[in-house]
Amino acid sequence: MLGGILSVVAEVLLNGVVELVLEIATRLIPESWRQKLDRAFLAAIFWALLGAALGGLSLQILPSMLIADEEKRIVTLVVAPLVVGLVMTTVGALRRRRGEALVRLDTFAFAWLFAFAFTGVRYLLAK
Repeated sequence: MLGGILSVVAEVLLNGVVELVLEIATRLIPESWRQKLDRAFLAAIFWALLGAALGGLSLQILPSMLIADEEKRIVTLVVAPLVVGLVMTTVGALRRRRGEALVRLDTFAFAWLFAFAFTGVRYLLAK
């Protein structure tokens, strides 16, 4: 049982680390380019596609999910985006308190969408 829990935690961490790195990288993009994705609908499509693409890319490094049990894989599909969304919301709150500009991944909705696309591709395509 402990192995199953650790596998779910590992999948969540994989997703979270990718998203945190991407959030930091997004801050390096010039503001004028970020403003082009200012419309929420276009931004949602962008982050969902990027999450799916990076989820697929992660399969090149880890071709199978870290979880063998189908029920736990489904739990991960639900839990990972929620946990990552909450973590990124916390990151956004900390940045807001420091007076830093927020990016889309600092909000729950966009962080959840990215994480769901990432995890969904891994769930559907992993061996």
